[in-house]
Amino acid sequence: MRHPLIATACVPFLLLSACVSVKVEATPRSATGGPESAYGLFLAGSSALSDGRNVDAARFLELARQQGGDDPSVTERAFTAALMAGDIEKAAALAPDGPEASDQGKRMGRLTRAVQALADNKGKVARDVLGSDGIGFPHRGAVALLTPWVAASVGDMDAALVRPIVRGDAGVDYFGQIGQAHLFERSRRFDEAETNFKAITGGDGGADIAVTSYGGFLERRGRRPDAIALYDAALARNGSNPALKAARARAAAGRAAPAAPTIKEGAAFGLLAPAATLITDWEAIVGKDLAKQTAPEKLKWPRQPEVADADGTKKPAARQGATLFMRVEGPRALEIEYKRAQIAERVNAYFGYRAVADIRIIQAPLPKPKPPRVAKVTPADKVTLPAVQDETLRAALEKLGAGIKAKKRAGTADR
Repeated sequence: MRHPLIATACVPFLLLSACVSVKVEATPRSATGGPESAYGLFLAGSSALSDGRNVDAARFLELARQQGGDDPSVTERAFTAALMAGDIEKAAALAPDGPEASDQGKRMGRLTRAVQALADNKGKVARDVLGSDGIGFPHRGAVALLTPWVAASVGDMDAALVRPIVRGDAGVDYFGQIGQAHLFERSRRFDEAETNFKAITGGDGGADIAVTSYGGFLERRGRRPDAIALYDAALARNGSNPALKAARARAAAGRAAPAAPTIKEGAAFGLLAPAATLITDWEAIVGKDLAKQTAPEKLKWPRQPEVADADGTKKPAARQGATLFMRVEGPRALEIEYKRAQIAERVNAYFGYRAVADIRIIQAPLPKPKPPRVAKVTPADKVTLPAVQDETLRAALEKLGAGIKAKKRAGTADR
């Protein structure tokens, strides 16, 4: 069964194109008219970060860092603010890597440097950073999905075509298969690409993001009727999806097929997978108390505008943060309304970039948790411990052992 958070994630979050100029407020000033102290700037920046004013926070915290002599704690806070503001180039320059930096900050810093290196066409640098042991939880999925595209950037197509796997991470499996399909297409191994696309759009039809990827592939192969049939089937399930409507209209009108994703676009597409992590890691992200009162429903990205270069050539502007729609039961709605900025900050800090720009509350019952599966003990699970003399203790241990064997057997059957 598809979760709505994955099914509605219809546009890649283009972190790789997020190095943009931004408008910021003026530096806060003291009553005497002079610039605030480094501590005052730090407080102003931290307050702006808590309020979700990430661009202002990045500005104030950078000034605090400059005035405070590169204090490690201030530098790490400035790094976080730059990420949340979408200034990946600045964040890469501030990436914490000293003995006083937190482990989480170091891991995210290395991932940020790898992303920036790829954006700068420095594939070998990106590969070296991703190949280090310093990037782990919670970024294993992002590393796994970026790695094939980084390999492609240095011309190592054998490594690029290895499908990424992170045990137990369904998001990596799903998005990794889409990425592998695009890389097969890039290598002109079209039959293998189509096998992947069919696999991810099979069953109940596949999520819309998989359908548009497969449809674009069919259009590029000159198979417009097949693409239209694919879009029609998807629109029958979700007739309101604008991306599907636009794709169907393009194919029906015989307009040019969408270009295959570039290496940078493919890598950015892979970073969409952490959005699915909101489902499984919600409690770890927002904390146990908030997780009991809320549930992520879907992510929606704004339409990506175009900007013109100096020569008038139009290109996509930087992708803005998504809106997270979150379920809250009625009596708690007002209380959670006041905590939206806090929740957004926790989500963005967890992923290390400005994944969420806004939160909308949906007053609705929370999904009921599924009861844990109880493994049925069979005669084959019987455990005997004749060496234990105490009958009561022996019976308890034998019952425990049989239960463990049953759980292991059930787990093996699930896999």
